Amino acid sequence: MNINFSLKDLQNALKTVKYAIRSKTSIDLLQGTMFEVNDENSVKIKATDRSLGIECEVGATVEDADDILNTPDSRFVLPKDFVTLANSLKGDEIEIDYDSEDKVAEVSCSGNHFTFNCDSAINYPVFPDREDDWQFEISQKLLKDSLKRVSVAAANDKDGTQILNGVLFEVTEDTISLAATDRFKLAKETLMEVTSPLDEVDEVIPNELIKVLLKELANDSEETVSICFEEDKMYFEIDNDMTVKIHSSKLHGDFPSISQIIPTSSNHELTVNRKDMIDNLKILKPLTSEFIIRMDLNTSKEKLYFTAQGTEAGAGYTSIPVEEFDGESTHLTFEGDSVLKGLKSLDSEKIIFKLTNSESQALMNMNQNDNYDFVFMPLRTDIEPEEEVLEVIETEEEEVLEKETEESAEEVVVAEEVTEENAEIEDVA
Repeated sequence: MNINFSLKDLQNALKTVKYAIRSKTSIDLLQGTMFEVNDENSVKIKATDRSLGIECEVGATVEDADDILNTPDSRFVLPKDFVTLANSLKGDEIEIDYDSEDKVAEVSCSGNHFTFNCDSAINYPVFPDREDDWQFEISQKLLKDSLKRVSVAAANDKDGTQILNGVLFEVTEDTISLAATDRFKLAKETLMEVTSPLDEVDEVIPNELIKVLLKELANDSEETVSICFEEDKMYFEIDNDMTVKIHSSKLHGDFPSISQIIPTSSNHELTVNRKDMIDNLKILKPLTSEFIIRMDLNTSKEKLYFTAQGTEAGAGYTSIPVEEFDGESTHLTFEGDSVLKGLKSLDSEKIIFKLTNSESQALMNMNQNDNYDFVFMPLRTDIEPEEEVLEVIETEEEEVLEKETEESAEEVVVAEEVTEENAEIEDVA
């Protein structure tokens, strides 16, 4: 069997299916890539680790395809070394000549020639062959952008709660939304409002599948991705330059109730420049062993101060202007990496923080996207602010106390005047 591919098309397919190949597996067959002739003009390239399966349909020229279709001779598995070699080749076309009797593939490209011993595909896992009855069709750009923002809050703990190692895809009677949490941070975004009845869904997309989606989903809002959830698997189909079909086993367990975690009210609200905050946190990171940051809002100075937990390397603080604020001064201690990941995932110039107190979870929004929430939990371990910051805080506290004293004195004077006026009225009466 002789197959000719565009080298670029083949390389793109191999880079996609590699996400389903695990380097640490006791089954050598699953480290390879399966080729299956679809017809005289296309070949399906597949890889799986049994939990995640990826199939790419690639254009090709197949000689005598009709003689081998749907027979064992139409399928073979090339070893993992072939993928490494193919991705390093240069040229326009690549030819694979497979001998089904000897199970050998001769590979030619730009005057170079290689021989690979292949495995039979008889024992290769069977890919599900489902009908095109999709539950959802969603803009690729919309899903991709939202996955970028939400997946930063997903857990990545192989020994922990598996249901948190992914992004929740939730469909209710009126919305489709994504959510993720590792119990220390949480992100949620409403993708769209539902205008007609849809099947209610409450499934978690595994992290490994999310990596594939972020690579394959287009940035063109006119293209859509097809999605379907069945009893034990989920399916995605992306049809751009090539058709990519993905199936994945489901994660099992109970996902936390998101509505109980997202704050519904706040005592302090402030707006800052997102890039300024990212830059300031990056500056302080080398001064911290565990990247723990204290954040102080000073309303009199209209500034947000960041103090790093001191180490032998030193200590320090930075500050950024607060563009808008509502409420009194306050402070919060948080884990820097969690907040930094959330900030980096966004594309908004301004960020809105909503704080309740130093012991309650904080909420971060994009100022032009009411559909997105990022929640991070405060740390109980407090950090003493730097002396300069402490002086600013103490000065403001003194000013607030002085103002309250003055207001109390004014109230006393007013009360005395009212009492005198009442006395005069009684004398006249």
